[in-house]
Amino acid sequence: MSASVAVPLVVAVLRTRLTPKAAAGFAARWEARWHPAGALGHINSAGGLGSWEQGRALLDSLTRH
Repeated sequence: MSASVAVPLVVAVLRTRLTPKAAAGFAARWEARWHPAGALGHINSAGGLGSWEQGRALLDSLTRH
């Protein structure tokens, strides 16, 4: 496949209050969906979110494209 062939991707940038503000710039340059998540802290397995329904809904929305 040629490097000039477009490969469609759905991109989402999720930002918590701990994420650098530069994340908005990345989202804009990547033409990504922008999702401010508020004061959640770090979104990872150590973040204590447990079964995070909003995160699951976001993931599900990405797979519908």
